Amino acid sequence: MVFGKLIKENKITINRAVIFFGAILLYVFGFFSQFSWLGWTVTEFFYAPAIVMLFYALLSQLKDSFFTLLIIKLGALSYSFFLMHNFFAQFLSGYFGNGLMSFWKTIIVSTVCSLILALLIEKLVPLFSKAFSSLWAVIDSKLVA
Repeated sequence: MVFGKLIKENKITINRAVIFFGAILLYVFGFFSQFSWLGWTVTEFFYAPAIVMLFYALLSQLKDSFFTLLIIKLGALSYSFFLMHNFFAQFLSGYFGNGLMSFWKTIIVSTVCSLILALLIEKLVPLFSKAFSSLWAVIDSKLVA
């Protein structure tokens, strides 16, 4: 979200190649950090920014308004997407089997499914939050009375 905001305000002055290679290094560091004693706790702080930086480096030549909207939307979904993509990838790798074509099927289908579910979660969380807070107000008013 912060990176998308910087893009929107045109405050990024770093060369795209530097951002690209920095993102690759950040992603590789995140990959190796998952095997450390902190494991996945630390890894999530490296994957999401690296992916957004890669998108910026690769797609920044597109029209600014479209790209800015895309990065802001992906930034809002990145944590939900990160939490779900491994579930879909694990399930689908068992479903499609082994092999190069199965790998690419798994990657594409798990990415699409994770993105759709992340969009759904982002739309439903405010509704559930409002419903639970209303329910809590009703319970609170019954307990006070």
